Amino acid sequence: MPQNTQKTARIVAVMKKLHRLEELHRIELERQLAVLRVSGEDIADNLDREEVLHGFMLDTSSRFLRSLAQEADRVSMAQRNHSKTLMERAGKVRQAEKLHDTASRRAALAEEERHLNEVIERYAGQRGASLP
Repeated sequence: MPQNTQKTARIVAVMKKLHRLEELHRIELERQLAVLRVSGEDIADNLDREEVLHGFMLDTSSRFLRSLAQEADRVSMAQRNHSKTLMERAGKVRQAEKLHDTASRRAALAEEERHLNEVIERYAGQRGASLP
């Protein structure tokens, strides 16, 4: 039984590492989205300014702003999908932990039963030796 407990402990450890990697990926997606929003705000601020070369850069800036918006949409969709994956991974971690707890309890019960049987056998052996 201890071998089964060790296996489930390794499974739990791996599942927790995978869950942590998913969390790090979610954080990276949030960072990308924040960078895209700041870039879009910077370009919008530049378009609002009155400058001599403003007309030359208007077309390029608007195309870049449009591409930033598309990229932000892509990242936010990936973030929504990733949130679902993260929730599924968390469920699998909880399931693996429950499996490990069950295996640990079974191993502890088996060990207690073995000790009880040894005590009973010793006690029965001592009584049998004292009989005529």
